[in-house]
Amino acid sequence: MNISLEVLSQLSAQIAQLQPEQYAQKLEVFNGSSIGGHTRHVIEFFECLLNALETRQVNYDARQRDIMVEQNRDYALSIIERCKQKIGSIEDKTMRFTLEAEFGADHTFSTPTSFEREEIYLIEHSIHHFALIKIGIQAHFPEVDIVPGFGIAYSTIAHQAKKAKNTEQIPS
Repeated sequence: MNISLEVLSQLSAQIAQLQPEQYAQKLEVFNGSSIGGHTRHVIEFFECLLNALETRQVNYDARQRDIMVEQNRDYALSIIERCKQKIGSIEDKTMRFTLEAEFGADHTFSTPTSFEREEIYLIEHSIHHFALIKIGIQAHFPEVDIVPGFGIAYSTIAHQAKKAKNTEQIPS
């Protein structure tokens, strides 16, 4: 399976368990932000990359910041599905892009990249935000189950599996 699709599916499965008011609730552990806010942030990065398929220029700083994604769980779920469909339809992920980034008014950078490289970045970026979402759920909504592997880097999961396998092989 495409890892981006897997990551977006994890997000859908996790936020679908939340009540709409839990999704949008401002949480102390997030300094007043919400699970919806983190979800919006993740989705908008994917949308930036997908929108760049036409221009071949991606700038995550110029994202839309759609407040409805942050406040409406069902709307967010529909946007995630739309992103998954679009990613699933991409045949050539080797296409070249230009990444633009802004660091203050006087510091704009532009560098060559590819769809594949940006997809790797989005996977890691998403997992980072999933870890934060998981903290919010555990702190404020402990009755909500955490999707297995949610908020844990793939490299960490692989390392833990290898460590567990090595421990099993040690004779007692």
